[in-house]
Amino acid sequence: FDSKDTPYIAYVDAAHNDGCTVRKFDGTSWVVVGESSFSNTPVGQTCIAIDSSDTLYVSYNGQYSELAIVKKFNGSEWVSLDGTTKGAINSDGAIDTSIAL
Repeated sequence: FDSKDTPYIAYVDAAHNDGCTVRKFDGTSWVVVGESSFSNTPVGQTCIAIDSSDTLYVSYNGQYSELAIVKKFNGSEWVSLDGTTKGAINSDGAIDTSIAL
């Protein structure tokens, strides 16, 4: 939940090639935040956190690459924290990820 009590969910989106998708409840329906399957690759697990400024962060691992990825929503798109395309924080196996702020 953000500071306005809006709920968010991050999930493996089976309808979009198992990519990571985030939705929020707008009071009537669940709407996509950014774009569906913004990870551009299948993911194995997702986790979401919201900071005190209501900035959204997600972590997920690549289903086949086993890389741990962290991205944030800049208001219009999901971007990597390190400025790279992939945003991987490791170069070897990561199976389960979580994030907390």
